[in-house]
Amino acid sequence: MLLSRISKIFKKPYFSLSTIFISWAVLASTLLLSISEKCFGATYYVATNGNDQNSGSLSSPWRTIETSIAKLRPGDTLYLRGGTYYESQIAINVSGTPSNRILIQNYSNEVPTIDGGYMEFREILNSDWELYDSTRGIYRSVRTYSNAVSVDGYFGSQNGNYRLVPYARYSNLSSSNENYTRSGSIYIGPGIFWNSTNERIYIRLKPSSQAISMGYNIPSNMDPRSVVMYIFSSHEVVTFGEGCSYVDMVGINLRYQNNALEFRNGSHHISITNSSITCGKTAIYTHNNVHDLVFDGISVNDNIPPWIAYSDVKIGNCPGGSFQGGPLNFQNLANNIEVRNCLFRKTWDGIVAGNAFNLHIHHNTFE
Repeated sequence: MLLSRISKIFKKPYFSLSTIFISWAVLASTLLLSISEKCFGATYYVATNGNDQNSGSLSSPWRTIETSIAKLRPGDTLYLRGGTYYESQIAINVSGTPSNRILIQNYSNEVPTIDGGYMEFREILNSDWELYDSTRGIYRSVRTYSNAVSVDGYFGSQNGNYRLVPYARYSNLSSSNENYTRSGSIYIGPGIFWNSTNERIYIRLKPSSQAISMGYNIPSNMDPRSVVMYIFSSHEVVTFGEGCSYVDMVGINLRYQNNALEFRNGSHHISITNSSITCGKTAIYTHNNVHDLVFDGISVNDNIPPWIAYSDVKIGNCPGGSFQGGPLNFQNLANNIEVRNCLFRKTWDGIVAGNAFNLHIHHNTFE
C-alpha cells in the first residue's frame, strides 16, 4: 500500500502532444509579437515638392509636416528632406512607447528648416508697406494680420540679422524722445508694432541716436519697401500636445515664431537634438507637469541689438520690455529636464526656471 502511494507521488506527469504543441505555439507567437513591436516600425518621407496624397515613400513623399506626423504610429520614422517648409503652429499629438519611440529626423545630411514667418516683407522693392506718418517715417502693412497677438522680426543679412524692437505700445514706436525717462514714451530704434484694432503692422526704421553713436547705422535705408525683413506673430513653430510622449526630433531647424517649441501639459519623454533655432521671446516653453525632456546640441541666436540698454528693457516705461525672457522657460513643475552641448547667443536672459526641479544643465555655452 505504501509503495503504491509512493509510486503515485513520483509518477511522471502526462502531457499530450497537442498540449505541448499549443504551448510552443503560444510562446512563439508571443516572441514574434514582441519582436514585431520593437523592430518593424514604418519609414516615411516628407519633401518640399511632395504631395500629401502620395504614399509617403522616398520616391513618393508627402508634402506637409503636420499632416504627415499625424499619420505616425509607435516605432515609425519620418524623414524630412532638405529645404524650407513654410508651416507654423504644427501640432504633434501622436505618441510612441518606451520601446517604440517615434523619430522625426532630417534625411541623410540634408538640412530641413521649418519657417513660421509671414511670407511678405522678404524682398527688396516690395509693395507690402504703405506710408502712414511721413513726419516720423512710420509705415504700416497693406494687409491685415488677424490673431497675431503681437509681432516680432529680424533684419536680413544685409543689416546684420539684428532683431527689430517688438514695441508693445505705439506711443513708443512713434515717440520723438530717445532719452531715458521713467514715465514718458521712448523710441529706442528700428521696430514694429501690431495694432489689435485694425490688425495692421506698423514699422519705423530710423536708427536710434544711441546706435549711431556706437557706429551702427542700421538700416541705411529707412523705407521698409527696400529692406529685407522676416516678421512673424506671437505663436509657436511646433507644439507637443497634452500627454504627447516618446518622440525624438533630430536635425530640424526652426525659424520665426515667438516660441519655437511648446510643450503642453503632461508631455514627457521627448528629445530635441541638433536643431538651430531663431525665434522671438522663447525658444523652449513648458506648461504644467512636463517631464523627462532632453535638449542636445541646440543653438539659439536671438541677435538682440547691442545698442539696446538694460534700462530699455527692465526699468520704467520699458519700451524694449518684450525682449525680456530667456531662451529656455521651464515653469509649472517641469522636471527631469536635461540641457547639454547647447549654444545660446545674444539672448537677453538665460534660463527661466520658476518652480521647475531636477534640471540638469551642463556643457553649454552662453554668449
